[in-house]
Amino acid sequence: MKTELWTWTRVQFFRFWTALVVLGAYGYFWLNTPEYLTWWKRMVNTLIEKGCDTLSYPWGGRCHVRGFYLSIARDAHSPHL
Repeated sequence: MKTELWTWTRVQFFRFWTALVVLGAYGYFWLNTPEYLTWWKRMVNTLIEKGCDTLSYPWGGRCHVRGFYLSIARDAHSPHL
């Protein structure tokens, strides 16, 4: 019981401090060097788009990057959906 509680506490502490670090870094870059955030978003979008381009038909044409989300469009004429 004690080991399970210790493991749970360690996992939650790790999640908490990593979330704080990410939010702190985001705030720092937003205030001081916002061009890094723009670069990061464009790089991630490019990686997602290239990954979608590698998918075969019909999935490759259905992947789109919208903001921070990857959406997969449903084709109304597809017999599989």
